[in-house]
Amino acid sequence: MDDRTAPPIVGVIEQVAAQAPDRPALIHDGGAVGYGRLMAEVRGLAAQFARAGLQPRDAVGVALAEERAAIPVSLALLRLGCRQVALPPRDPGPVREDLATRLSLVAVVGMSPSDAVGRAAIVVPDLDAAAREGEGPAAPPSLTGDVVVGTSGT
Repeated sequence: MDDRTAPPIVGVIEQVAAQAPDRPALIHDGGAVGYGRLMAEVRGLAAQFARAGLQPRDAVGVALAEERAAIPVSLALLRLGCRQVALPPRDPGPVREDLATRLSLVAVVGMSPSDAVGRAAIVVPDLDAAAREGEGPAAPPSLTGDVVVGTSGT
């Protein structure tokens, strides 16, 4: 199977969640998160982001230092069909501003207003509300988005 025939990653994770919802998907300092809970968060976050006005093909920055939140956020953006780029809060402001401008970001997913860059709207995810909202049968993802990977060049 090559890239052109591989199922989208969100769909693959959704299949695992249906077959083994309690199987650990994420292991972090606070414990483990099962695939069922992860996908409930992903579905709920995608709904939160859609209500915030995000649409397929929108460019969105992700300014989350905590991987526990960043992973379901990234998957939710993929499920919604958004393009995304990491904007680590530790990066210098001018670097983040430059990326926001060059990629025409419409929003930044972050935990506080200080995560905002440029004229992009700030969207604060709520994982617990997302998990409650995303419970139940899964609808197929609408689209698949893109992840833009940036490095320092070192």
